[in-house]
Amino acid sequence: HLLVAGQTGGGKSTFLRQLIVTHLLNCKGANFVLIDLKEGLESHLFEGIPNVGIYEDVASAAERLGDFEGSLPERLAVIKAAGCLDFDAYIKSDSKKIFLERQFVVVDEAAELFLAGGGTKSSDAQRARRALSDLARRGRAAGIHVVIATQRPDSRSLDPQIKANLTGVLCFQMANDASSITVLGNGMATELPAIPGRAIWKVGGEMVELQTPLLTHDVALKLLKPLRPEKTG
Repeated sequence: HLLVAGQTGGGKSTFLRQLIVTHLLNCKGANFVLIDLKEGLESHLFEGIPNVGIYEDVASAAERLGDFEGSLPERLAVIKAAGCLDFDAYIKSDSKKIFLERQFVVVDEAAELFLAGGGTKSSDAQRARRALSDLARRGRAAGIHVVIATQRPDSRSLDPQIKANLTGVLCFQMANDASSITVLGNGMATELPAIPGRAIWKVGGEMVELQTPLLTHDVALKLLKPLRPEKTG
């Protein structure tokens, strides 16, 4: 699981683009749920790819996330019945009888999904929050990986229980110490140089400054072209 945070212009959207493209090309057979409520994921890049579902409004996103409330326990039961501890062990096991595909759930911008008001129904926000909290807590063992991106990492915009289970953190430049402290526990993200793609990677107690890779829009289109079925007629 991964939390990606950063203010506009820092490189968050570009990182998400290369993250999704890289996994599409390398995780054959995986399914992707892309929740793009502010066009941060450039959804048009991924339209027409068979194993990618794109959700651009809160109601449809909440409904899709709600589906995991049934499928997640089923996947865990299949893994347990095979005598395996988690998805990776199940994939390597000789005893598997039911095919389970790896799944990725990418949400950008989380605040638009969780905060009721502005056209978002309270019931949809609650359902999305509940489903994502469960996925963040139990999804990794079932082969469901959650990536949540946000410009606003405060407790109202990002559920603390969800945040606690996003063990990998990539934080681009933040506007103030309060936002940086919310994500990293310190002000390092406000001290980053104004270089697009420069970020702090945090896992456990370790933090390192790094430069994320650049994948341009045009190159991404070329890489993804073979994944789209050819149109006939």
